[in-house]
Amino acid sequence: MPRYAGFRDINKPSDLRLSAVGWLTTGKPMAWHADVKQFQANANVVKYFAGKVPEVVTRLGDIAFDGTASGKGQDINAKGKLSTDAGTAVLDINKRGQRIDGHITSDAFDLNKTLDNQHFGMLAADVVGGGDIKAKRFEINGKVKRFDYNNYAYRDILLNAAFADGMAEGRVSIDDPNVSLSIDGGVKLSGSEKTVRIKGSVNHFLPSALQLFGGRLSKANYSGTVDANFRGRNIDSVDGYLRLNNFVMRQGDDSYALDSLSLRAGHSQRGHYLLMRSDFGMAAVYGKFDYAALPQAIENVIVKKLPGITNLASFRYRPIDVGAVDFVARLTDSNWARPFLNMPLDIRDTVSVNASFGRDGSSLDADVSAPDVVWGERHLKHVSAKVRTVDGVLSVDGGFTSMRDENLGTDIGLKASAGFDRI
Repeated sequence: MPRYAGFRDINKPSDLRLSAVGWLTTGKPMAWHADVKQFQANANVVKYFAGKVPEVVTRLGDIAFDGTASGKGQDINAKGKLSTDAGTAVLDINKRGQRIDGHITSDAFDLNKTLDNQHFGMLAADVVGGGDIKAKRFEINGKVKRFDYNNYAYRDILLNAAFADGMAEGRVSIDDPNVSLSIDGGVKLSGSEKTVRIKGSVNHFLPSALQLFGGRLSKANYSGTVDANFRGRNIDSVDGYLRLNNFVMRQGDDSYALDSLSLRAGHSQRGHYLLMRSDFGMAAVYGKFDYAALPQAIENVIVKKLPGITNLASFRYRPIDVGAVDFVARLTDSNWARPFLNMPLDIRDTVSVNASFGRDGSSLDADVSAPDVVWGERHLKHVSAKVRTVDGVLSVDGGFTSMRDENLGTDIGLKASAGFDRI
């Protein structure tokens, strides 16, 4: 079998340098081996292949490789050091048949330059991965020593993940000064039905330090556990649950604790439903609806009775495909209102709400009761409201007692109706 061996030195300082020794055997299958002493290609050479290689490669700028490479038929092995304008990485990649395995380490690689995305920065990682190309099954394990996102450098991320049959599963954990958590789960976003499964615990999470979002809530420190399992074609066809336990929110000297909160979404003979249960009460909405159309249903009720309001406010009537919808809520605690919504609300007795919407927002009937509440400096008792839609007219009958002290107060009532563009 013919075999060729030798030394080849191409030296073009402005563009390309190659110094390698190796051998090649012809036949079936063809085999080859190369010890690459020096391979350097500047940005001009890389750009020459623009359109022929992924764009991310052209962003690497000057490329250099020092190592070994060999192959036999479709099998390939490469091992060495890859240096680019974006950083360096040590590679050990092996492909045998449909199986590919690799080990990649890098102490500093610039994702901002490589991905052309200002949100990313440096990456330092040591990962091992592999999989079956034809079956599209892969696994990855390793440690990300540094990962920059939104100008924050995350430290010490552990990965253990696998992908098979369209499902990504595994565990990710991080032990960083501003975020410490561990999450197990799986996500399937391909196919007609999507699946999300997550179980995790958060020891501490400081959004402001991570620069994930701004505002008052970003300045708190959060902890707790989460358990979620959902499946469906989209958000309106979702079946599953979300459970939050041992939740604590700390901000300065203030803190808020929640033992449990659960959300369950599903379908029954009456249609779609969403149920919430927690320390502070419960709420449920059920009927034939989608989440985006619910606020529009309320707006449609107002505009149908008062078309002229569109000249005074941003209310608009928009056709929606919503069946009859019922809503019920019971709130026994308001400790959540101030830390999350900055509402000066104190519920001293159970607040109850019962409401129903007609098809496409054609009507609204509701009963609201708040026997004893405090809003800021105002103490209110016997708060009630009845909303009815009769013969195309929306009427409201309500009232409350404004307390001067625990025993004396002033009764205030309200009656109003709206229909045919008149109040």
